[in-house]
Amino acid sequence: MRIINDFKQIGSMRPTAVTIGKFEAVHKGHRKLLREVASCKKQGLVPTVFTFKNASVSLEDKEQENRSGHALKKKKRFLENAYRLKFLEELGIELLIEIEFTKEFADVMPEEFVRDILVDRLNAKVIVTGENFKFGKDRLGDKELLSDLQEKYGYEYRMFDMEKYHNINISTTYAKELLNEHNFADLAAILGYEYPYNENEE
Repeated sequence: MRIINDFKQIGSMRPTAVTIGKFEAVHKGHRKLLREVASCKKQGLVPTVFTFKNASVSLEDKEQENRSGHALKKKKRFLENAYRLKFLEELGIELLIEIEFTKEFADVMPEEFVRDILVDRLNAKVIVTGENFKFGKDRLGDKELLSDLQEKYGYEYRMFDMEKYHNINISTTYAKELLNEHNFADLAAILGYEYPYNENEE
């Protein structure tokens, strides 16, 4: 799996199928999106994930760090990054775009993000998200906008409903709640792997 950490590293891109998100837990809901992207390889598209390398750190945290001049304690990821990358690759992802999340990025309007980043920079021909996906300045972009812009920018949008477990939406937040409750049976059920993950147990 190729990893790009800077837009300057992006040259002429082959057509891609892209999904966007933190993918912090790589739970069953995430896996559905990732497998859909990977399946687009049959169409000649490069299976791609767009995410942020500091996804678990908020802009407010970074501003506090800048004001104080002291580095804040980093928030622990739900899943060690090496395992997260391993899962992405095993699920068929061939390109990971992992960019620093900045205030400038947070201020990008939703249509600009679609046009300038997904279409122009990443050459996206298929975009895959979950039903609750939000993006762009003030999280104004959503599934309706991505659907509406398909014809204008020449991509296909595929949206998937959230996976459920006992009628509860599967999410990283739910996974963290189960972890805090030490409910490892239900946690493994929504993740699709035992937590904490240990590849030596495979």
